[in-house]
Amino acid sequence: MCNEYNGWTNYPTWNIVLWINDDYYQQENVLELAGECFSESRRHTMYGEKRYNVAVRLLAESLKYQYQDYTLNAHLDTGSLVDILGWALSQVNWHEVAGSFIDQWLENVKYHYRER
Repeated sequence: MCNEYNGWTNYPTWNIVLWINDDYYQQENVLELAGECFSESRRHTMYGEKRYNVAVRLLAESLKYQYQDYTLNAHLDTGSLVDILGWALSQVNWHEVAGSFIDQWLENVKYHYRER
């Protein structure tokens, strides 16, 4: 079981966020995807569910899929490296990651409209 790490659920979650935020283009891509998920959330909201929660769910699913797909396309053979990578990705709290980027996107939108 993983323990909280630097304010995040665990080390793998913190590490994913760290690397996304450390790469300008990757961060911009994730923030753009966050905006798309927030826009899409209007169509997927049901039974009084908040758009924010829907957007987080959509972004979490998308990020999880992208990282799993990237891992599969890395052409790694079976072995300990694949096992460790698979374990680490399974430990990531994708909803927490997605929530942080939805929050960043919303803050950017607020800032953009304040500057007008």
